[in-house]
Amino acid sequence: MPKKSGGKASKKEKATQDESTEKVYRLYRKNLQASGLVMPRKLAEKFLQLRDEKNPGDLNELVVWEEMTSEGMRALAEALKEYDYKFLKEIHLWGAKIEDEGIRALSHYLISNASVTSLDLTNCSIGPLGCEFIGNIFGAGSRNFISKFKLDYNEIGDKGFEMLSEAFRINTTLFELSLGYCQITQESARHLFEVIINKKSQLKSLNLQGNHLRNHGVTILFRGLTVNISIESIDLSDNQFGEEDGVIEAFKNLIKSNRKIKFLNFSFNGFYEEGAQKILEFISMMTENELEQAISLMSLKLPEKVPNELLKAIEKAIKDNKLKKGKTKGKKKGKKKGKKKK
Repeated sequence: MPKKSGGKASKKEKATQDESTEKVYRLYRKNLQASGLVMPRKLAEKFLQLRDEKNPGDLNELVVWEEMTSEGMRALAEALKEYDYKFLKEIHLWGAKIEDEGIRALSHYLISNASVTSLDLTNCSIGPLGCEFIGNIFGAGSRNFISKFKLDYNEIGDKGFEMLSEAFRINTTLFELSLGYCQITQESARHLFEVIINKKSQLKSLNLQGNHLRNHGVTILFRGLTVNISIESIDLSDNQFGEEDGVIEAFKNLIKSNRKIKFLNFSFNGFYEEGAQKILEFISMMTENELEQAISLMSLKLPEKVPNELLKAIEKAIKDNKLKKGKTKGKKKGKKKGKKKK
């Protein structure tokens, strides 16, 4: 008897889902027609598949890699919000050119949505104003559970990052954040620091590739990371910083203090033989010093300008640290003795 009841409930639920998707499609198409626009080809094909009478489905993943425009994004976002669409899980827009007004419309849907977990807005012509609306998505008043966010190749600059930082420094849902090639400079160092020291943050991966943090910005970032307790991977490739003494010292303090960081990428920056040698000596010292714990670092990528034998030596030093510190820890545990018999 219970099985029959469950079956009926499932059929009823499926019918509701199909109806919801159909309603979103119809309103989206109506909104497009009112603006004199056409649906992106791949999205039209997706809806055709979902609306198959024999095997209907729901829109779980929104993928667009052609120009959509802000008006086109508004047409879809309004339809999603109108029916409080709960089945969309991932949004991937690549080169869709939705601009600031497009993300404004999408934010109205996402602020109250609890189903979307991944948001990718790569190269969508979003600027500083759009960051204000993105901040609303990730800010205190939002009810979403987005864990992955990518904003690569949008020229948001320091003004845009300042708006984002107001939300990111209190956010507790993000696990992966990618802001590659966003024109962020050392002027954003303080705001980046405030994001990094958020003790309630769940952020594990941070991509800042292709920005302009330079020595000052990276040094401030490293200082924040000394107290961070969540981040495991950071990509700082192509950020115009190098082996300046302040950077090297900040790096050393980071490795000594942080017990979470595992992967660092310094590729396409100003590191040469001298700086790499200092890093090697530091890691070796951490291994030989019995008072120091094992470092958490597992991989450090340096520029190809560093001699290959030195790169291999650093890689080996990191592995040796794990091996030797692991053995030392085992010996200390084995040295525990029971009480001597009188």
